[in-house]
Amino acid sequence: MRFDFIEPFILSTLGVLGKLVSCEVTQGAISLVNDKAISEDITIIINMENYPRNGIIVCMNHETARNINETMNGESLDTLTPLGRDALAEFANIIAGNAVSALNELGFDFRVSPPCIDSPASIAHKVSGCEIMQVMLHTACGQITVNAILGEDGNEEMQQQTYSHCR
Repeated sequence: MRFDFIEPFILSTLGVLGKLVSCEVTQGAISLVNDKAISEDITIIINMENYPRNGIIVCMNHETARNINETMNGESLDTLTPLGRDALAEFANIIAGNAVSALNELGFDFRVSPPCIDSPASIAHKVSGCEIMQVMLHTACGQITVNAILGEDGNEEMQQQTYSHCR
């Protein structure tokens, strides 16, 4: 997997956190992980419609999700409400939209599906055998993990498309 696939998602996440949540962010190292590394309470999945088994998964624990929701909605909540889940999905949707726009400007042809909030256990089979590039972002709201997924079924097409814009 190439770094330039995940970099727009990292930059977009940093920008969205800065604007919507108004908090300082420290970026951790980027690492290649397996599906067992996706283990937070809240996982927001954004699939690439034209590349099955490829996408982004934004992860956080319940406390981080509540903190982001509180900042976005101005409400202090003990639990994550449907409005809070919608706010987190929109948070991820903005991240994906900005990142995909940047990638498409480089010659890619990505289209994203609407975000889906799920549990790590239910997505494990979807990302099993995929290459996952992960970066941790540390904020005042808590830790957020951005995972870029590249599945086998899209790998060859994606590599061809990835290198075609360089010619």
